[in-house]
Amino acid sequence: METHRLIKDYFFYPLIAFTILLTGLHWFDSQIRDFEQSISFGLKFATGFSVLIGLITVFGIKFVRPKLDKKFANHKILNDLKEHGFELNNEYNTYTGKIHAYDAQFYYGYEEMDILSSRYYIVIIFEPISKEKHKTLKPHRLFDNTFIGKNHMIGYHEFKIRPPKTSDLIDDARAFCAYLKNHGVKPER
Repeated sequence: METHRLIKDYFFYPLIAFTILLTGLHWFDSQIRDFEQSISFGLKFATGFSVLIGLITVFGIKFVRPKLDKKFANHKILNDLKEHGFELNNEYNTYTGKIHAYDAQFYYGYEEMDILSSRYYIVIIFEPISKEKHKTLKPHRLFDNTFIGKNHMIGYHEFKIRPPKTSDLIDDARAFCAYLKNHGVKPER
């Protein structure tokens, strides 16, 4: 099933997009408006581009990404969270603990399409808030890469080669908690 998804996402869809794009470019750029010639041109180059881009992407997903995962999922930075009172939850591979009475979680993740970038996520859990209260909270104005839900706030540090310091993760979590406290959001009981 995974193979079918990779073929569809990284070969088939780019093939369609490149075929349409290159056929259109050839059609409008050509002195002679021959549809068959434009389609032929578009398919030839689209196939080449799709195979090249698809192979590079699948190679990254299958070979580069697992090496990065192995390196950063158990990196010293996350292990240093133990010194700050956080415990490893092996079932979910997260570090959990308390910051200013709020439950906090730290974990490693990434976006599939961004092969070289990795992320350390920070999750702060609080009591569920009303829709009206939710509308007044705008953490993205103060913090980059944040999202607030009904009972949690998520932020992350994205990096390519050098991960952030443990102190940066802790400082951000404290800032998230201070933001929530200043806006009257209570920790989960």
